[in-house]
Amino acid sequence: MKVLIAEDNNTARTYLTAVVQRQGYQWFAARDGVEALELFESESPDLVITDIQMPRMDGITLLQNIREKNTDVVVIIITGEGSAESASRALHSGANNYLQKPVSDKQLLQLLRKYAIVISERDAGHELSRMVLERSLIMQMDNRVEATTRMAQYLVAQTKIDFTEKERLDLILGLDELLSNAIEHGNLGITQQEKEKALYEPEGLRLIHEQRLSDDVRARRLVTIEYHGNRKTFCEWIIRDEGDGFNWREVPNPLAPEAVYKPCGRGIFLSRMIFDYVEYRDRGNVVCVRKNLH
Repeated sequence: MKVLIAEDNNTARTYLTAVVQRQGYQWFAARDGVEALELFESESPDLVITDIQMPRMDGITLLQNIREKNTDVVVIIITGEGSAESASRALHSGANNYLQKPVSDKQLLQLLRKYAIVISERDAGHELSRMVLERSLIMQMDNRVEATTRMAQYLVAQTKIDFTEKERLDLILGLDELLSNAIEHGNLGITQQEKEKALYEPEGLRLIHEQRLSDDVRARRLVTIEYHGNRKTFCEWIIRDEGDGFNWREVPNPLAPEAVYKPCGRGIFLSRMIFDYVEYRDRGNVVCVRKNLH
């Protein structure tokens, strides 16, 4: 995977390139948006990480220029602390995801690994699949959080719809977040506070997963996914876990400025941005999301 990094701060740029380099990815670094756009045109990266505030050309303008040339490349915007408006603007302008300064190496590595899987397995699909008007399927998965990205990728592929690469990547990301929530917060019963604490501890997430999976009752729980779609009108996914649920009626607005940058809760925020319809059902252990086809 080829990664382009655009960051005017020397320390931050060195840090980002070091993280990317340690994963074995090919990388290119730019000091501002103009230099980044030149590298984008000459090197054709698969993924772009760009700061939002840069001299000569800011990150949003760079993103808009990239989207005019290529809808397939993955773009991650880095925003300032507490800049909910900037994150929303970036996503509306075509970014696939966002990170808040100071960038956490764990969050960055998680996104790099997810998108590397997606990028490495792109395929055009079979011509005959375009003749299918409606599709439905039901799947189940166990509680391996590391499998959610591939499951999300498979679910989107099974729609057999010619999404733009940007749309396809966004759907994969949204489903991945919801599947992870169903496992961690649903089946394994990890609270938001417990996950936030684990994120700041070495091996914290791995350890809390192992602890919860040692409980046979939790370990045997499954996530069930239903898909229904009509290639002319909509795609709909219903994700059900076997956990205790939560009072979804009391969930605060995930688009509120104070909620955007919480270490947890990204699934709800991104779902509202990616899908046209999001509904929690039953006792909060079922979520239905829909993408309308225009």
